[in-house]
Amino acid sequence: MHLIIYFSLWKPKPMDLNKGAMFNYEGVGAAQFLMILPMFLAPYAIYVPFWLLFNEYVGLLALGIIGLLGLLAFKPLSQINIDRVLSNRYEISSSFRQEL
Repeated sequence: MHLIIYFSLWKPKPMDLNKGAMFNYEGVGAAQFLMILPMFLAPYAIYVPFWLLFNEYVGLLALGIIGLLGLLAFKPLSQINIDRVLSNRYEISSSFRQEL
């Protein structure tokens, strides 16, 4: 979740919300497509080495431990994204004020 929020703060683009949602790629850039990769590949990068070295249950345990660490580190990880929004708030708001 934190990684998705962090990537979504890269050059936000305005979009017209009155247009239909079906196949509307307005406001979607390369950064939004690139954030799909960590969502799909990170669990495999954690699971596969443990699965190959030990067995599938150790791989699942490693994924569970990483998830638990993510829950325990929720506040510091959220603070990174909050600080980024606050430091770039004028840039973000000016990009949303651009004419469509």
